[in-house]
Amino acid sequence: MKRAILSVSCIFALLVPSLASAQSTETGIIEGRVVDSNLQPIGSALVSVAQGDGAYPRQALTNDVGTFRIGFLPPGDYDLTVSVIGYQSQTVVGIRVSATRSTNLTITLETAAVAVEELRVVAARDLIDQERTEFSTTLQTEQIERLPTARVATDLVKFTPGARPDQIFGGSTEQANAYQLDGVSVNQPGVGGEFLLPNVDWIEEIVVQGLGAGAEYGNFQGGLVNIVTKSGDNTMRADARFNFTGSGLTASNANLLEAGAELDSRWEANAGLRGPLVRDKLFFYVSAQEVRSNVRVVDVLSGSPDEPAFIQQNGRTLFEERREFKLLGKLTWQATSRDIFNLYAGKDDVYTDNAGINSFDDPITATKQESPAGFFNASWQRIFSNNHLFELKVTGYKGRNDFLPLNGDVPGVRLLEGNRNAFRNASFVRDREPSNLGISADYDSYWTTGSLDHHIKFGTSLDFGSWLETRTRTGGLTWRPFLPDGGLDAFDPEDPESWGFISSDWAGDIRLDASTLNGAVYLQDYISVNDHIGINPGLRVGFWKGKLNPRDGETFTAVEDVRLAPRLGLVYDVGGDGDLVFKGHYGRYYQSLFALMYDRVEGGNVFDVEQFWDWVDDTNPDINRRYTETERDQLFEFFGESGAFATGPVEDYRQPYMDQFIVGVEKTFDDTWKAEVVYVNRRNKDVLALQDRNLATNYTKLANISVIDFESGDPVLGADGNALVLDQLFISNDDIAFVGDAPGLTPGEIDELTFDRDLVLSTAEEAQRRFDQVQVSLERREASWQARASVAYTDLRGNFFSVNGYEDPAGLGSGAFVRPNEQTNFDGKLSNFSEWEGKLQISGDLPWRLRGGAFLSVFSGDRYTPTYVIDRRTHDFVTSDGQTLDPELLFGVDGEAVFIEQRGSRTFDPFSTLDIHVSRDISLGRTGVIVGLDVFNIFGTKAVTSVKTEVNGQLPTDPTSLFGAPRFRVEPRTVRLVASFRVP
Repeated sequence: MKRAILSVSCIFALLVPSLASAQSTETGIIEGRVVDSNLQPIGSALVSVAQGDGAYPRQALTNDVGTFRIGFLPPGDYDLTVSVIGYQSQTVVGIRVSATRSTNLTITLETAAVAVEELRVVAARDLIDQERTEFSTTLQTEQIERLPTARVATDLVKFTPGARPDQIFGGSTEQANAYQLDGVSVNQPGVGGEFLLPNVDWIEEIVVQGLGAGAEYGNFQGGLVNIVTKSGDNTMRADARFNFTGSGLTASNANLLEAGAELDSRWEANAGLRGPLVRDKLFFYVSAQEVRSNVRVVDVLSGSPDEPAFIQQNGRTLFEERREFKLLGKLTWQATSRDIFNLYAGKDDVYTDNAGINSFDDPITATKQESPAGFFNASWQRIFSNNHLFELKVTGYKGRNDFLPLNGDVPGVRLLEGNRNAFRNASFVRDREPSNLGISADYDSYWTTGSLDHHIKFGTSLDFGSWLETRTRTGGLTWRPFLPDGGLDAFDPEDPESWGFISSDWAGDIRLDASTLNGAVYLQDYISVNDHIGINPGLRVGFWKGKLNPRDGETFTAVEDVRLAPRLGLVYDVGGDGDLVFKGHYGRYYQSLFALMYDRVEGGNVFDVEQFWDWVDDTNPDINRRYTETERDQLFEFFGESGAFATGPVEDYRQPYMDQFIVGVEKTFDDTWKAEVVYVNRRNKDVLALQDRNLATNYTKLANISVIDFESGDPVLGADGNALVLDQLFISNDDIAFVGDAPGLTPGEIDELTFDRDLVLSTAEEAQRRFDQVQVSLERREASWQARASVAYTDLRGNFFSVNGYEDPAGLGSGAFVRPNEQTNFDGKLSNFSEWEGKLQISGDLPWRLRGGAFLSVFSGDRYTPTYVIDRRTHDFVTSDGQTLDPELLFGVDGEAVFIEQRGSRTFDPFSTLDIHVSRDISLGRTGVIVGLDVFNIFGTKAVTSVKTEVNGQLPTDPTSLFGAPRFRVEPRTVRLVASFRVP
């Protein structure tokens, strides 16, 4: 069946020219009905549509019931003219067309025996989509230019009620989202989330979807972010934009003895040119952007209470220096009245010096990032008739994202205590090579059967991704010394004589060579029963396949699945006029597949297990050389290995999904106001995880275990400042058998213990993620300004954070279903959300040729949880009766993270920020000059947004190492200067 579905999809993608799609992910529709003054339909009326300068001209004739439909219209404002013999012609101006939406009009013509002057009217705003159950948020280029934005495409998500850039509607980080550029996926095939995002100046519209989405949308558990790029038109225009933020325009939220990083300066230049190559036929758009930014990092070892210091080198501030260059060229060809072609290609090149520089590590441990990428997109849109249109799209990208150590192949040094400061070099070389090829074909058809009107959407998509990732330890090992008695002041990373006890990390290398297929076939019907009731049934068949290419074997299929995703929506228009509309929708949405979901499959040989070896030779080590394994066995003593990268066979693999149920109501007031209330219920199902099926019988639980510092003999402090006592601690029965002794167990009981680790990568039935949200919003749309206010209450609970099977979405740690201590207190309120969120945005034209916008956001504070990471290298573990556990009893659970309070037990302080943008147009003949500024965080909020959550490594002499020590605060007050030039 799987092969049959894939074959049908491929054939459909290539051979469906008999089918069609009028409303695509990057275009919209104008449709409606033409009637006379008695509300009788007028047939054979000529309907002509074009943008204000005549670009994208289209025509259609009304049918015998007076209806018309014109599709594949790029986003923008259009004028529509209706003419027919015997009636006064009418032109409706300023009709806004948005991607993915239909704009519906009713046009009434008056009879006219002789020719009379054409009647011109201004289009009313179409505020409520009466066909679909979807609740989405659209930002148009006018709003983007007027609102204060961070000039990063994903940052525009923050204007969506109930969402933030890295968590949309309860999704787990950006990995749960689907990112599309002109309707085709640009997700990472390796680690999920976005890989390729455009310059903000390329964006015509950005649409955030996911609530009530039909079967044409899939491969996400968070949200769908669809970015529509600009196109040329009949007006030749050139523009240039410059943005600048410098240290003199930027405040600081840095404080003495607090870690953190802040933007020091950012310089951006953009240039664009658009217009016709052949009027009404062939249009072009080209744009280039260069960005240079410097980030300064707090030096926690220097400074004074009045003036915190930033890391310096040779007497000058040392920055993380990022340089980015983007280039886009696009052609739009209206070859015939029925055929439209789009083609664009571009480049995205990122280079970063001192990438990853931070407050604790020596700057030499940063890396150099090199990340070039190229991309293309081609589409064909075919209009067969008013009711049958078709679109075929092909897109692809290929790139690199490498992080190279600054100090060559020299071994690094990282402390075992405190903040684990690093010296001498980065621990690993990291190279990544992603590529993707996407093909999609879509068809929309409009039918009438009896009294039912159908809008049928049928299509398929195929995304072929590849991912090659390598991680290699520099110098063959990383030295891990204890601090000497004198602390950091007595420690010299270049002199092992100054080190305390010396350990080391070996291996931990990664080679992940993977390919993925995300495919689907869908059928969605938007049925209009009458003026009041609409029904939206849909079905999506998704199929996924992931392959691994081991370094020492043949490529094999690691995971594959085929699943049905039903959708059903109901629309009830109370008055039949779009004034008060109730909506309800149920849908199943499957997660897209990427390599980090199946990299732990047995046989992939992706990971070299990280090992820990203690230096036992009488002499000091030579830290500038690479030791061989033979020398390691002679000079070091094996201490243990990490369980962070366990592997197992796949069993009963099922693609993870999310069931979503929403109900909502929309109400308009006098064609300019809209109120909206939406309740969202989401439940994640078939959560993927690596599991030990014998977890319950492989470990023994000990109670009331005190954690003691190995060197000082003092108790390790918990989150409350008191001695840390673990209510429960699980130890491996295999380790108990090896030691031959364990507290509370007799020799006979030890003999009866079993240890049979049975690892599988499969669905974890105990894994849960539950999301409930209520959104209330009020929106006003006028011709010259817009405003929206929203309040959202969110409840996000569960015991699993990621969608890729790791507890940490970055791909670290085997997870709670392999590591039993990580199940302690692990069910609760999840992080990366605030229970209460308020947003207010206003943008538009102001007096005195000013324009601008403001964005106010209020958050009740995110959740976080104190943790303790089991560390037998630096800690002793003592029972309630004073017995110290043999360190070998902790061999199998070393490195497991324990929630020492219920998950989500603590909340950051609430805070609010206000950002504004204001600019003024200055006319210099045919050249328009715009000068302005953005001010971010006008209130000067200094709220902490990240702290040290681990109780490990707390040193009384180092406040930055204590639990709760701030790591990041809200971005400080910043002023950005803006200048633009436009011709004409």
